[in-house]
Amino acid sequence: MRVALIGNSNAVFPLLDWLHAQGLLVGVAATEQDNEFFKNFEAVCQQKQITANIFKKKSITKQIKDWLENLNANIVLVLGFSYKIRKEILVLPKLGFFNIHFGKLPKYGGGHPVFWQIKNQETQATLTIHQMDEEYDTGPIAFEINFDLNPQANHAMLDLNYGYLTINGVYFLLDAILKNALTLTPQSNQNSVFYSKPSLKDIIIHWQTMSAPEIMALIKACNPWNNGAIARINGMDLKILEASIKNMPTTKAGEIINIDENQIEVSCINDTAISIKAIYSTIGFLVGESLMSLGINKGDVFETIPI
Repeated sequence: MRVALIGNSNAVFPLLDWLHAQGLLVGVAATEQDNEFFKNFEAVCQQKQITANIFKKKSITKQIKDWLENLNANIVLVLGFSYKIRKEILVLPKLGFFNIHFGKLPKYGGGHPVFWQIKNQETQATLTIHQMDEEYDTGPIAFEINFDLNPQANHAMLDLNYGYLTINGVYFLLDAILKNALTLTPQSNQNSVFYSKPSLKDIIIHWQTMSAPEIMALIKACNPWNNGAIARINGMDLKILEASIKNMPTTKAGEIINIDENQIEVSCINDTAISIKAIYSTIGFLVGESLMSLGINKGDVFETIPI
């Protein structure tokens, strides 16, 4: 089996390492980008003495075609790719392209399923491997692996869980192909949702309408992605990174109930409250006693941010 891999997030590294160790990997590629992943990608490939192919946005279809024709790969695995791939490219490898999607399909289509699953307070998560077609996340499903979504998991934790589970999913896929036992199941159109990239309104804490569990879910969905959920108080924009739910008497939604060297306690709707443990702001990451350097006091109220 000759496997080519396209990946564009840190979650691809466990699979890259496994495929390389098994002697299956004949080529690896990513799109050009200016971020931490891209630096890690180049470093990992250099360390393993793998030629890293970098796709540029211009003429990307031709670049993929040339890359595959040189590799003679049987199958292409994709983990995080924001471009549609044309049919004439999809049929180049004998076994086609298979996308590794970090969410159940068609319920969590789109490029940011990890964020939306946490924000929506899902208790179950699903790794989906499906054959690719010319649309996003619509091809027939080869394998699903369900697992419990840890309610304490933030975005990076869940992404990492998915990354390691990907090895299991790809093993099942390749094993089924080698045994001529692969079954592809067309996706249902029922409950089909394509989630877009989170917009500003999706990552802001709406104190007047969100309960403490909903706020907690948003904070975890934004950590470390976006450096936390956005809030504003006394004209300052902050990003809340860590918090916990508190059982205590509450007042007006968004009001500071208490502040000390360990936490900022904030009233929420439905007689709920949260205790803020870590904040990111223009003056840096603030935890413990440094939270008091923000200059906010008991009785101050988090504002409604107009969108």
